[in-house]
Amino acid sequence: MVVTISVLFNLYIFILIARLIINIVHADYFNPACKFIYKLTQPLIALAQKVLPEKDNMHLAVIIPLFLIEIIKIYLLLLLSAGSFANIFGAFFWAFGELARFVLDIFFYLVIIRILLSWIAISTHNSYTVLLIQVTEPILLVARQKIPPLGGIDLSALVVLLLLKASVIIIANPLLNLGIRFALGLHF
Repeated sequence: MVVTISVLFNLYIFILIARLIINIVHADYFNPACKFIYKLTQPLIALAQKVLPEKDNMHLAVIIPLFLIEIIKIYLLLLLSAGSFANIFGAFFWAFGELARFVLDIFFYLVIIRILLSWIAISTHNSYTVLLIQVTEPILLVARQKIPPLGGIDLSALVVLLLLKASVIIIANPLLNLGIRFALGLHF
């Protein structure tokens, strides 16, 4: 039961993160994948938009519910598995670390898919391919501007993959571990 609850929460969190990424990169709303994500998340986001203002492209109506759902997941899973509640300060860091790792992992796998698709002659008119390009191009473009092709080979995607995994190791995992320790009341 704990695994099922965790999977369901993570699935909806993934969809909310996808909505956030789509909003940030201004992906084409008429893309079928975007429409699907908007339809799944719109009831929660519409409720949040009534309370939280959209300010300077901060997307608070997506970010705040995302954190709240992650914190609810942490509390619910701790209650079901250990029969205890988490320290709210620790749960906040735990949620932040978990979401940071989730976002970095999503980008990692999207870049890998983009690399694999570049080896295959796939149509760029496919709506899912267009969405993948819209989502990954901003980070790949920055890397391409900093790293010139080496002998005609573009190594920017490899550098992005290394930086994403390094960010997980250096930023997300320590935050996650710190949050877990505080949430469970473990001392250093």
